[in-house]
Amino acid sequence: MRHYEGSVNMNLLILGANSDIAYAVGKKFAQYEHADICLASRDLRLLEKKVQDIKIRYRVNAEALFFDAVDYASHNDFFKKFDPKPDGVVLAFGYLGNQQDAQQDF
Repeated sequence: MRHYEGSVNMNLLILGANSDIAYAVGKKFAQYEHADICLASRDLRLLEKKVQDIKIRYRVNAEALFFDAVDYASHNDFFKKFDPKPDGVVLAFGYLGNQQDAQQDF
């Protein structure tokens, strides 16, 4: 996440940001906390639309970053790139496995 010149706003990182819940959370933080928002997910094309909406609607800084939750080896490097580190992180991705397997081995 970039440090925006002159910004004293909260920096919020949202992982799995293409989910409807994640997007709604990001909009609420932008609206009520004036937070700078970083949306991270695999589909950057869709994220860019959400970033533009947040920027226009709430007049905060927002950006989209690629993040693949199942690429565990990339997580540490992804987080190291943030300067400053986010003030908060929202995790909104999940793993949808095989239902029958999950019922047998939970």
